[in-house]
Amino acid sequence: MLKLKRRLEFAKHKEAPKPIEKDSQILLDSIYLYGVDYMSTFDIKSYFERFASDKEALVVNWLNDSSCLVKFESEEKAKQAYVDSSLTSAKEQEGVSKKLHIG
Repeated sequence: MLKLKRRLEFAKHKEAPKPIEKDSQILLDSIYLYGVDYMSTFDIKSYFERFASDKEALVVNWLNDSSCLVKFESEEKAKQAYVDSSLTSAKEQEGVSKKLHIG
């Protein structure tokens, strides 16, 4: 039981997702990640390094303990990373993007 309790504690997020504010700027060269509480900057860069010419070209900006923005060299690299890392198909993503409302 103690092992299960430790696993559940580990699975909790430290902070809530950062909300999209009405006057937020959309960064086409960046990807927002949530649920990275137990990942380091090195872990995130290592995951996305295949989409960069150099691991140092990736910039990780931490928003809080659970959220960060990963900035890529270009909009094309960010889009490629998003599509290749997505758990849903492009067709499913199309439907999601139509439902996204900011503000």
